[in-house]
Amino acid sequence: DEDVYQGMTCWCSTNEDEKTTAIANGEQRDNDLTAAIEEAEGEMKESDNERSATLSVYEKNEADLAGALEALKNAIDVLKASKKPSLAQVQSVSKTVRAATLMADALGLGGAETQRIASMFLQQDPSVAMEDYKFKSGSVIETLEGLQGDFRAQKNELYAAEVKSVAEHAAFQQDKGQFVTAKSNALDDTKKE
Repeated sequence: DEDVYQGMTCWCSTNEDEKTTAIANGEQRDNDLTAAIEEAEGEMKESDNERSATLSVYEKNEADLAGALEALKNAIDVLKASKKPSLAQVQSVSKTVRAATLMADALGLGGAETQRIASMFLQQDPSVAMEDYKFKSGSVIETLEGLQGDFRAQKNELYAAEVKSVAEHAAFQQDKGQFVTAKSNALDDTKKE
């Protein structure tokens, strides 16, 4: 009986040690998988927040550029409609030109001629009549059309950057989503064991 007892005790101790080790390893695997899932989900949430902030900036910049383009188009149309614009026409256009040239300067667009036109409109007090012979609408129109082209190019670049940002975000979310799914499946499998 004592030999049987010793054999059982040995067998129980060995199995108990193996089972205890297996349980500890299983719990560690579960903890590692859970931590990996939580980290990936946190990265996905952070990516969503960054994407939301990027979209907000894009929408603001796109609206600014769209507004500037529309204002420039209207200003050019007014100046082209009259070869010798009246004071009222010049004053109505001057605010638009000021805003557009300041925006162009802030974006690093335009050039020397844009700066010259900007300074002309910025220095001119809107309440003081601008003499017709000092105003050369042709060069102003050409400059504004150039500025309009620069704004269009800037808007296209902004759009291309937004498309790229959306694609990168979608790819990141897809990769992390697949990672979470795989780790969740692995976690489910370890719980079945």
